[in-house]
Amino acid sequence: MSKKNKETNKNSRQIQFVWGLLCKLSSIDQEKNNISLFNVIDQLNLPKKVFSNESEDQESVSINHELVMVFRRVLPLHVSNQKIQADCKITLIDPKGEELQEVVIPLVFKEKSRRSRMRIRTNGILISSPGSYVYKIEVRNPDADNFHKMGEIPLEVLSVQEQDS
Repeated sequence: MSKKNKETNKNSRQIQFVWGLLCKLSSIDQEKNNISLFNVIDQLNLPKKVFSNESEDQESVSINHELVMVFRRVLPLHVSNQKIQADCKITLIDPKGEELQEVVIPLVFKEKSRRSRMRIRTNGILISSPGSYVYKIEVRNPDADNFHKMGEIPLEVLSVQEQDS
């Protein structure tokens, strides 16, 4: 087995992406280990004027939102309960398949922790055209060279006609 395949297998054995979504606001109760989500976003309806720009550049749309993700430790705690550290790369991909934004942040499982929750707050999102966008989630262990795709979070962006008041 090649080194690359071993690294990919190691990532997939230790960490699993359970779910992720976009919302306006979230709250993580550290005492009770619960998460509350408010105003889940799976579609943005934007005025046509946002897309009327003739240039190919992306437009930053000011929408406060959070990207919330949950990961779990694959091995049971009685088999492996040590701290796990990895890098998580989140890439926003537009309907044409172009990468618009990318961020790499640490993903940490505390010792004896089965789950890790991650929340990323942002003030805006880059939009290039109406269509289906996706946040691609990838993970890389510190001793690995490559990221391994774990999942995707979809976002539909529609162009709508503004109504006269």
